[in-house]
Amino acid sequence: MLARLNAACCAIALGALVAAGSAGAQNFGNVTLKPGQTAKAPIMGLHGYVQVRLCNDFTSTATVTATIHPRDTRTLAPGECTEDTGDGIEVTNRGPGQAMVIWQPPPGSFLKGRME
Repeated sequence: MLARLNAACCAIALGALVAAGSAGAQNFGNVTLKPGQTAKAPIMGLHGYVQVRLCNDFTSTATVTATIHPRDTRTLAPGECTEDTGDGIEVTNRGPGQAMVIWQPPPGSFLKGRME
């Protein structure tokens, strides 16, 4: 009985640690940016960097600069994507119109959260 209670307590503590470690990280989502606006989002896995695909939606009317940290910044026209590993993303609208940026695990990824 005591062994089961200890195992249950360990499982609860481990679950709380995992939840606390990934608090605030979002491995998928989207943001609409006004001209000149910048947005940042953490993306974290249990082992650090995660694979992410970041796209400037084809409905956007502006170019964006996109960084999957700590990688190099890329310029994305509407409909273009970039994919890499990292621990955060940063996107800036560089055009006169609105831009919608979408990030999610790449196709075939074992990570949950793909928006099809």
